[in-house]
Amino acid sequence: MAQNLISGKLTEENITQIKNTFASIKTIIPFLKPLADKDKKGLIRLGDYYEPLVKDGCNITEQYPSIFPGTFNAAEYKSDYELYCVLKPIVAIGKEILSAIEDTMIAAGSDALMATFEVYGYVQSNIGEIAGLQETAGRMAEYFPRKSKKENKETPAQ
Repeated sequence: MAQNLISGKLTEENITQIKNTFASIKTIIPFLKPLADKDKKGLIRLGDYYEPLVKDGCNITEQYPSIFPGTFNAAEYKSDYELYCVLKPIVAIGKEILSAIEDTMIAAGSDALMATFEVYGYVQSNIGEIAGLQETAGRMAEYFPRKSKKENKETPAQ
């Protein structure tokens, strides 16, 4: 094969362990909140810029509780901020793992597709010599449509 970016295998046991690990995470964090893209667009986001502001806000609720009306839930406010803070490094780890899984899948898929192009070339080279290759070649050829003569002609120079 001309390309071999990755070599690896996952056993059924490995796959089960991975799925169980993700299920375990869902159990540990039962309050995970999937949001639709349209819902995310409407939310303001806490990031590095606003994080010091929110931290100060939480400190103010503890230092000056008398300035807040009874309807303001300072405990929930602090809880939300603390949850944000503990999830932030977990999200970073999750993104790193997801990115590595996606990149590995892309590399494996690219290896497989490049090898398939080689296979197609071998099928084409031996189509008249081995019985049964004609049907296989026909199926594979569907993925390689030929351009019509009209499409292949270049437009004349003006």
